[in-house]
Amino acid sequence: MSLADTRAAIVARLAAVPGIGVVHAYERFAADQKKFRDLYTGAPGLLQGWFVCLGGAREVSAVVGLATQVAGWRLQGFRAIDDDGASGRGHGRLQADAGADAGGRQRRNRHHAVVAVAIHFHGRQET
Repeated sequence: MSLADTRAAIVARLAAVPGIGVVHAYERFAADQKKFRDLYTGAPGLLQGWFVCLGGAREVSAVVGLATQVAGWRLQGFRAIDDDGASGRGHGRLQADAGADAGGRQRRNRHHAVVAVAIHFHGRQET
Protein backbone atom coordinates (compact mmCIF):
# COMPACT_ATOMS: atom_id res chain seq x y z
CA MET A 1 0.00 0.00 0.00
CA SER A 2 1.45 3.39 -0.98
CA LEU A 3 1.66 6.36 1.39
CA ALA A 4 -1.10 8.07 -0.62
CA ASP A 5 -3.35 5.00 -0.29
CA THR A 6 -2.60 4.79 3.43
CA ARG A 7 -3.41 8.49 3.90
CA ALA A 8 -6.71 8.04 2.02
CA ALA A 9 -7.59 5.03 4.20
CA ILE A 10 -6.88 6.99 7.40
CA VAL A 11 -8.99 9.92 6.19
CA ALA A 12 -11.87 7.59 5.27
CA ARG A 13 -11.71 5.79 8.61
CA LEU A 14 -11.61 9.03 10.58
CA ALA A 15 -14.43 10.58 8.52
CA ALA A 16 -16.60 7.53 9.30
CA VAL A 17 -16.66 8.37 13.04
CA PRO A 18 -20.13 9.84 13.76
CA GLY A 19 -19.98 13.55 14.62
CA ILE A 20 -16.26 13.84 13.86
CA GLY A 21 -16.62 17.01 11.78
CA VAL A 22 -14.55 18.07 8.78
CA VAL A 23 -11.58 15.83 7.90
CA HIS A 24 -8.76 17.08 5.65
CA ALA A 25 -6.14 14.84 4.04
CA TYR A 26 -3.41 17.39 4.81
CA GLU A 27 -2.75 20.30 7.16
CA ARG A 28 -4.69 23.36 6.05
CA PHE A 29 -3.56 26.95 6.51
CA ALA A 30 -5.23 30.34 6.11
CA ALA A 31 -4.01 33.93 6.19
CA ASP A 32 -6.65 35.05 8.69
CA GLN A 33 -8.59 33.51 11.55
CA LYS A 34 -12.00 33.64 9.82
CA LYS A 35 -10.74 31.69 6.80
CA PHE A 36 -9.02 29.20 9.10
CA ARG A 37 -12.22 28.67 11.09
CA ASP A 38 -14.17 28.19 7.85
CA LEU A 39 -11.83 25.33 6.87
CA TYR A 40 -12.67 23.42 10.04
CA THR A 41 -16.35 24.35 10.48
CA GLY A 42 -18.95 21.77 9.50
CA ALA A 43 -22.64 21.21 10.14
CA PRO A 44 -24.30 22.55 12.22
CA GLY A 45 -21.83 25.46 12.16
CA LEU A 46 -19.56 23.94 14.82
CA LEU A 47 -15.80 24.48 14.63
CA GLN A 48 -14.72 20.87 14.65
CA GLY A 49 -12.24 19.42 12.20
CA TRP A 50 -9.18 17.28 11.69
CA PHE A 51 -6.18 16.93 9.43
CA VAL A 52 -3.86 14.01 8.68
CA CYS A 53 -0.11 14.59 8.53
CA LEU A 54 2.71 12.20 7.64
CA GLY A 55 5.10 12.29 10.60
CA GLY A 56 7.86 10.48 8.76
CA ALA A 57 8.67 7.32 6.87
CA ARG A 58 11.72 5.11 6.65
CA GLU A 59 12.64 1.88 4.97
CA VAL A 60 14.10 -1.08 6.79
CA SER A 61 15.65 -3.90 4.75
CA ALA A 62 16.11 -7.24 6.49
CA VAL A 63 16.28 -9.36 3.33
CA VAL A 64 17.75 -8.48 -0.06
CA GLY A 65 14.91 -7.50 -2.40
CA LEU A 66 12.39 -7.02 0.38
CA ALA A 67 11.94 -3.71 2.15
CA THR A 68 9.59 -2.70 4.91
CA GLN A 69 8.47 0.90 4.94
CA VAL A 70 7.52 2.19 8.39
CA ALA A 71 5.40 5.36 8.46
CA GLY A 72 4.14 7.43 11.38
CA TRP A 73 1.02 9.57 11.02
CA ARG A 74 -0.34 12.43 13.11
CA LEU A 75 -4.05 13.19 13.30
CA GLN A 76 -4.83 16.59 14.79
CA GLY A 77 -8.26 17.91 15.64
CA PHE A 78 -9.66 21.33 16.51
CA ARG A 79 -12.90 22.11 18.27
CA ALA A 80 -14.47 25.28 19.63
CA ILE A 81 -14.83 25.30 23.38
CA ASP A 82 -18.18 26.20 24.94
CA ASP A 83 -17.89 25.89 28.71
CA ASP A 84 -21.59 26.58 29.35
CA GLY A 85 -22.48 23.74 26.99
CA ALA A 86 -19.78 21.41 28.44
CA SER A 87 -18.36 20.93 24.94
CA GLY A 88 -15.16 19.46 26.38
CA ARG A 89 -17.07 16.33 27.37
CA GLY A 90 -18.27 15.72 23.83
CA HIS A 91 -14.84 16.42 22.40
CA GLY A 92 -13.29 13.91 24.76
CA ARG A 93 -15.72 11.26 23.53
CA LEU A 94 -14.94 12.09 19.90
CA GLN A 95 -11.22 11.91 20.61
CA ALA A 96 -11.63 8.49 22.17
CA ASP A 97 -13.73 7.31 19.22
CA ALA A 98 -11.27 8.73 16.68
CA GLY A 99 -8.28 7.26 18.46
CA ALA A 100 -9.91 3.87 18.87
CA ASP A 101 -11.10 3.81 15.26
CA ALA A 102 -7.70 4.85 13.92
CA GLY A 103 -5.82 2.47 16.22
CA GLY A 104 -3.94 5.26 17.96
CA ARG A 105 -3.18 6.66 21.36
CA GLN A 106 -4.17 10.17 22.28
CA ARG A 107 -3.27 13.20 24.31
CA ARG A 108 -5.19 16.44 24.48
CA ASN A 109 -5.41 19.88 25.99
CA ARG A 110 -8.47 22.08 26.39
CA HIS A 111 -8.28 23.57 22.87
CA HIS A 112 -7.36 20.75 20.54
CA ALA A 113 -6.71 17.05 20.36
CA VAL A 114 -3.69 15.24 19.04
CA VAL A 115 -4.08 11.56 18.26
CA ALA A 116 -0.79 9.79 17.58
CA VAL A 117 -1.07 6.86 15.23
CA ALA A 118 1.65 4.53 14.04
CA ILE A 119 0.77 2.60 10.91
CA HIS A 120 3.06 -0.05 9.48
CA PHE A 121 2.82 -1.63 6.08
CA HIS A 122 5.03 -3.93 4.05
CA GLY A 123 5.92 -3.71 0.41
CA ARG A 124 8.30 -5.22 -2.09
CA GLN A 125 11.10 -3.09 -3.37
CA GLU A 126 12.86 -3.96 -6.59
CA THR A 127 16.65 -4.13 -6.22
